[in-house]
Amino acid sequence: MDYADFTYGIPNELPPFREIDDSVPHAPKRPQVLDEKERRLAIENSLRYFPKDWHHILGPEFLEELERLGHIYMHRFRPNYDMLARPISQYRCNSKKAASIMLMIQNNLDPKVAQYPHELITYGGNGGVFQNWAQYLITMGYIVLSNYFTACLYWKEKYTYKKKRDHIISIISNIYNPSFELKYFKRS
Repeated sequence: MDYADFTYGIPNELPPFREIDDSVPHAPKRPQVLDEKERRLAIENSLRYFPKDWHHILGPEFLEELERLGHIYMHRFRPNYDMLARPISQYRCNSKKAASIMLMIQNNLDPKVAQYPHELITYGGNGGVFQNWAQYLITMGYIVLSNYFTACLYWKEKYTYKKKRDHIISIISNIYNPSFELKYFKRS
C-alpha cells in the first residue's frame, strides 16, 4: 500500500458503518456499570470529536456499542489499511522521532501482536493503546503535522496529548489498570 493511501485525523466524510471483523480476537464484553446519566455523558463525550451533523447517526451507533460491548470503540473509524509496523521511511513525518512513534503505535495494534487489536488492547486485557479509534486517528494526524516530537514515559493513569503551536507533546503511559475493580470500567 502506498503511503498516500493512509489517512489520519477525523475524515471529512462519514465513513461507512463497519461490522465487527471476526478474523481477529475480540475483547470480552465489559460489565455495564454506568447509570443512565453516565451513559448519556459517555455518548456526549464520544460525539465531541465529530461534526454535529453526524451526531444523529453516531449517537445511536455509539449507544449500541456501549450496550453490546460495554465500551465505545468507534469501530466505524477503524482504518481500512492493514495495521502493522512499516519501514520508518514509509511514514510521512517531519522527523524520524515522530515516525518511530507512529511505527510503535501501529506495531502495538498489529493483529499479530495485539491481544484484541480492534478494541485497541495490546496485552493483558486492559493494555489499551487508545480508548477509541477517533483518538488513534487524531493522534496520528497530530504526529504527521508536528515539526518536533517529544515522547515521555509517564507512570500515571491518563494519556495526555497537547498541541502547542507546531509542537506535539505526547505522554506515553504504561500503567497497571486493576480491571477486576468495577470503578476501572467507569474511568475508561
